[in-house]
Amino acid sequence: MQPHLHASAETDVRPRPAAHPVLTVAETPAELAAYHQLRREVFVEEQRLFEADDSDLRDHDAIPIIATVDGRVVGVVRCYRKWKGVWFGGRLAVSRDHRTGLLGASLVRRAVELMEARPDVRRFFATVQVQNVRFFERLDWLARGRPFPLAGCAHRLMEYPLRRARS
Repeated sequence: MQPHLHASAETDVRPRPAAHPVLTVAETPAELAAYHQLRREVFVEEQRLFEADDSDLRDHDAIPIIATVDGRVVGVVRCYRKWKGVWFGGRLAVSRDHRTGLLGASLVRRAVELMEARPDVRRFFATVQVQNVRFFERLDWLARGRPFPLAGCAHRLMEYPLRRARS
């Protein structure tokens, strides 16, 4: 016979529904530090795409978008101006314990919303790892050109057809 387990609020080990993430632009020093820390965890420590830090000159004027759950940054992406009217999204990262595809999609959609709201954005691109091309295509992004190496990993240029460009 198996003993009966009595669940209580303290001993219940069933997974609880995840809190709904809050997506905002990182502004405070603490938010920006957590934004960079998650990028380091994913791109430096986990994927080893960079040796010590994934920061670059784009970070100076990028728009850093964060997803927080219970005050903890669990997802990030950035948008930055590359040329007049041309913006890029990049450095999409989600903490291991929140990788269901839903949070990454929410971050990409939030980046698109921000770019569509800006009158100075005519085209919006992203350079994505080839294994993520299908993910972006499901979010209505279009693959452009052929795959190319970047940071030792195959990437592909993707473009989101902004509404004003379709009008």
